[in-house]
Amino acid sequence: MPYIFFILSFFIILIGAFCLFNSLCDQKFEEKWAQEEKDRKEIEDRLTNSLKTLCTQLRITLSFPEELGEAAGQILYKKDWTGRLIVNDAKIQILKKYENEPWTLAHELGHYMAIKSNQNNSKEAADREADKLCRLILNKHEQELLKIGLKCYFKQNEEDT
Repeated sequence: MPYIFFILSFFIILIGAFCLFNSLCDQKFEEKWAQEEKDRKEIEDRLTNSLKTLCTQLRITLSFPEELGEAAGQILYKKDWTGRLIVNDAKIQILKKYENEPWTLAHELGHYMAIKSNQNNSKEAADREADKLCRLILNKHEQELLKIGLKCYFKQNEEDT
């Protein structure tokens, strides 16, 4: 009978120790997660500001209307009489609610780059160029922290990394 009490006490202490250890691990995980979220937000802000600066340097007019129909953003450009796409006077419009997020702006700048270099205005070409542009701006650590966003927004395949 005393052995049962000893074994039962041992299991209760073991379960208590496990719960304490588990709560400490959860707390450390939550602290680490919160820090990574803060870091991601700071990196996204820096990326957004870098993309806006690039628009200024390229003399691309940037505006943030409240509505754009069904689009989150769009690039406005012209065609010459031969059908060639001209982006010299391009204008980019991004929905106001995405003004401080990098992904839509990067995609529209990707359109600019794809049109300028290849006369290609497809979404796929814009995504490829946007991915390249973001990776040029971000260092490896920043790319690692934003890898989910880069893969989701620019439909990147695992082979492309």
